[in-house]
Amino acid sequence: MIRRGARGIGTFVVVGGLLLAVLWQPFASGFAQAPECPEPNDDPSTACGIGGGTVIQSFIERPGDLDLYRFTVEGGGQVSLDLSDLPADYDLYLTDAGGGVLGQSVHEGTAPERLVLTVQPGTYFAIVQADPSRDVDSTRPYTLRFSSQDLPIAASVPSLEAGRAQASEHEGAEPTGTGPSGPWPTCGQPTPMPPSVRVVTPQSTIPQSLAQFSGSWEGRWGNTLPSRLIVEQVADDAAIIVYAWADHPSGRFKGGWYRERVQLTPGGQLHWGDQARFAFTIAGDGLSVDGVREEGNDVSRVTMFRCQLRG
Repeated sequence: MIRRGARGIGTFVVVGGLLLAVLWQPFASGFAQAPECPEPNDDPSTACGIGGGTVIQSFIERPGDLDLYRFTVEGGGQVSLDLSDLPADYDLYLTDAGGGVLGQSVHEGTAPERLVLTVQPGTYFAIVQADPSRDVDSTRPYTLRFSSQDLPIAASVPSLEAGRAQASEHEGAEPTGTGPSGPWPTCGQPTPMPPSVRVVTPQSTIPQSLAQFSGSWEGRWGNTLPSRLIVEQVADDAAIIVYAWADHPSGRFKGGWYRERVQLTPGGQLHWGDQARFAFTIAGDGLSVDGVREEGNDVSRVTMFRCQLRG
């Protein structure tokens, strides 16, 4: 376990509680896991190096304060970040080496934050940020857990960096031959989105009952919360998705998105999650999916309809 102490001043620009810009500095991509996290570590050049299986306990001293943790993925795969034991409203972000935000978990209050994303080889930063508008408890530490694993289908997931460079060509592209013929309505729900999205046409060996998940879907949980599901890649037993949601109408939590590898059953169901469990099945006409979200005794339902991303 890595423990942390005093704080320093960082170089992030925070406006309205959101991470907007960073003064990035070049550095070597390789590192060894550090036995301690020296201060300051509020910018990429001083970020604390971590490796798989790391458990960190650290403190936030003031509203808007930041802790940065750097890790390198050698062969591509899935990374998991769990932020828990929160004494105040802290948020969790994952960025690439260029400062692009790849994922965010920004629940309201002290609810745990979690990110599970599929990434290509490269260097990344996990960022713990205190809400600038909320009080913090500098006497109680948070806990951050980091793990990673190789994924069998990760090699064919498009590079996030390449996706940005080719966004004009690929963003909004839908697969062909994987469901009812278009044109479909343009996606319009007000959800955050990744910098680039690429839907890869499933291989011809994938059963049609699974391949037809490929593409973009959107709807409202309980006819209230706008959400979007983008199935970027489909394999025999797994899929790469982007799941996004808008700000809750009552202000309970902020909007966000994540990219994740999820399970796909032979019977035709997408499912993922631990504390909050999601399951989606496709309708017989292939034009909609029915979703269920379970967390404890709370059960929510949604019907999402196939849509075309804006080009």
